[in-house]
Amino acid sequence: MKKLAIVACLLGLGLLGLMILFLLSRDELPNSKLCEATQVISGDSLVLVCNNQTRQVKLCGVVVATANQAEAKKLIYSLIENKSVSAIFSGNAAEIFVPTASEEEKMLSEELLVKGLAKFNAQDNCPNSDSLKLAEQIAKEKRLGVWK
Repeated sequence: MKKLAIVACLLGLGLLGLMILFLLSRDELPNSKLCEATQVISGDSLVLVCNNQTRQVKLCGVVVATANQAEAKKLIYSLIENKSVSAIFSGNAAEIFVPTASEEEKMLSEELLVKGLAKFNAQDNCPNSDSLKLAEQIAKEKRLGVWK
């Protein structure tokens, strides 16, 4: 019985160690970069400068209708104003995260979806697609924007 308890404790400690390593390495994903957003091209694309390289990217997981482009662009400008952003790239698309006063980050795609300014696009294969689906569902339930 004592041996079983010792084995269970060792396994638990091993799992705890793996979880800690995972959490510590999460911010060091090879495709995650700190960037400057220099230009908003449309309601779902912008120009980033990462490591002195300029790159135009589409916001991952969203499609903004023509009728919502101006409002979506205005929202993006207000969120990225004078801030560095974190970008997780998925091909030519990226999940863009903006810091807030509460030290939490807001994902631009999620903000567009929750306000009903965009529809979810599963074809982008975004790393946080579950969060994006939930944001769209919130807008649908509240009948916001494209879901009026």
